[in-house]
Amino acid sequence: MPDESELNFTAMITRSKNLFNNKLLFAGEDFSKTYRDFYEDIYKLSAYMLENGFKNKKIGIYASNSYYWVLLFFATAMNVGIIAPLDKELPENELKTSAKRMGLDYIFCDDSTAQKTRGLEKDIALIHINEIQNIISEQELPTSLTIPVRECVALFLTSGTTSQSKIVMLSEKNLVACAYSSALAFTLHPRDKYYTILPLHHTLTLMCAVLVPITSGCSFCFSKNIKDMQKEMMFYKPTALVVVPRLMEFVLNNIKTTAKRTHKEKTMAVALKISKVLMALHIDLRRKIFKSIHTKFGGKVRMIACGGAELDQRIFNELDDLGFNIYQGYGLTESSPILTIRGMFVKSKIGVGKPLPGVELKIKDPDSQGVGEITARAAQVMLGYYQDKAATEKVLKNGWLYTGDLGRIHEDGNLEIVGREKNLIIASNGKNVYPEELETLINYSDLVKESIVSGVKKGANTQIVATIVPEEKVKYDSTLENDIAALIKQINTTLPDYKHINKYVIQLDEFKKTTTLKIKRGAQ
Repeated sequence: MPDESELNFTAMITRSKNLFNNKLLFAGEDFSKTYRDFYEDIYKLSAYMLENGFKNKKIGIYASNSYYWVLLFFATAMNVGIIAPLDKELPENELKTSAKRMGLDYIFCDDSTAQKTRGLEKDIALIHINEIQNIISEQELPTSLTIPVRECVALFLTSGTTSQSKIVMLSEKNLVACAYSSALAFTLHPRDKYYTILPLHHTLTLMCAVLVPITSGCSFCFSKNIKDMQKEMMFYKPTALVVVPRLMEFVLNNIKTTAKRTHKEKTMAVALKISKVLMALHIDLRRKIFKSIHTKFGGKVRMIACGGAELDQRIFNELDDLGFNIYQGYGLTESSPILTIRGMFVKSKIGVGKPLPGVELKIKDPDSQGVGEITARAAQVMLGYYQDKAATEKVLKNGWLYTGDLGRIHEDGNLEIVGREKNLIIASNGKNVYPEELETLINYSDLVKESIVSGVKKGANTQIVATIVPEEKVKYDSTLENDIAALIKQINTTLPDYKHINKYVIQLDEFKKTTTLKIKRGAQ
């Protein structure tokens, strides 16, 4: 971990340029960039922006992942003003509201978002992000820059799965500290190439797919379309993927569907048994045994960074059995975002790993089971919420971030997430029911695609209600109603009475989701 004085983008980028110089940083279909190229492009773009009225301005990025997206982020946050990454899927009305709340002066858009910028305030200047290419090709490399002093360098909207999004203020120290401490939890090599389809406006993607690789001399590339994911991985041959749990489900389902379509289910089952026996003898031949599967993902994927929500242990186990080594992360936008990482060789059935170096975790007011609100103190904890003192004071107390997540810390230091405090159901007998626990049990069924469990008041009592979205393959089966009823009955036999699911509703349409595929609770 660098000294306190080096927890800034200038020191980080300079260090990486000096160490890795002509090493590939960005891999694209049309062009590539080295670490030296990136360093020089940052300073060229910074010089242009400082000379042309961008100094200390708030600058939004409303565009798809690209090299120019990353370049604009670094130039602004490092040398110019405040950068505000925006979800490119934001509809026009939400874009206008978000831009106004953030007080943006400029927005860089691209072909996919330009049409939605028409309703913005007249005092917000719009620039096509491809203009950056012309700027850096014509701009001389400056010998020095006069950099404005700022504490906050980036504004991020939280995902807002249960309420209006908040605007998180992050500093260079927040982001750089998280990058270096996260890198210490991975076993990285300059040969590693990161690939992601997730949007960079999300701190998880920015951190794991860009900032962490830059600290360690790795390269990165971006997907353009989930439909082309397999073709792109064959082209780029990445060694590392950055995903959310829903994409892990997609990958696993794709593998199973292919095995079924090609009549190789039995062969795969036998191979799994052999692999497990060998693993028990500490002989790891998973990648060789399942070479045909790995080849479809480029053949070189050695690790998968997964965050944004807790990964279903069943999916973790099945992908691990096939030789996909997974890192599970936990954190919030408010913590830049990573607080813990569960390493790829940790086979614990529960938990999201141990705190990163420099991160302290405590459980506030634990109950008899050790469950309470997770609080964190670390260099990567945010400055606060933009123009929202009351909300800031609610979650930042004496240097500690109150996450709103409920969990327990095991004796080995492993953190287990139980649920969200705001989702907690108080049963009729006053005991706590964590809907996420029940949702996991429901989602284990092959009948179920996804579910939401909630508490509904009925007189003096609280009913536990499950809203269930069935898998496409059984959606119109005549036996679906009876099958779901049997599933709920079976689940209830494993639970104490106060946790019993009293009612279920079958919903054919999927729940609304954020762009990182988290369900928006209450929006179904």
